[in-house]
Amino acid sequence: AYPGQRDFAGNVIHSKEYKGPEILEGKDVLVVGGGNSACDISVEAGRFARSSHVSQRRGYWVMPRLIFGVPLVELIRAWMPMWSQRLFLRLVLRVTVGNYAAFGLGHPDHRIFERHPTINSDLLEYLRKGLVLPHPDIARFTGGRTVEFVDGSSHDFDLVVSATGYHVSLPL
Repeated sequence: AYPGQRDFAGNVIHSKEYKGPEILEGKDVLVVGGGNSACDISVEAGRFARSSHVSQRRGYWVMPRLIFGVPLVELIRAWMPMWSQRLFLRLVLRVTVGNYAAFGLGHPDHRIFERHPTINSDLLEYLRKGLVLPHPDIARFTGGRTVEFVDGSSHDFDLVVSATGYHVSLPL
């Protein structure tokens, strides 16, 4: 939890509670995270909400589903050593995506495949068009519906969706 989150006047849900776009309609929405769920919900909010924002603590490798019309997973071969897979993907991403900073995103602080990559073709396009607005990590909830980010900027939100991971467990 972030400082001041308990006093937030809007709603805070976890992405596992998200069931469909009805909850987004007419709202200013902040999605926290950079994984697949966060990107999918951010894009859906870009379609249905009054405004869609995404807050990421660090950079992520956001990869398109298709590269030159071929599914990304089909471009990587199992016989390729990891170093060559990483080199190949970095080159392909440089050509097809470019610099993440151009989208307002941070540069990943890890090598490809050291963490689960984010596969999403729509997020980068929505960021480019301004349908999703990027923010750095949350610093605090400052009262009412206002969220302040670590860069000092702030915005009011009706709904915050936390897409920061899952704890999987099996009942014994």
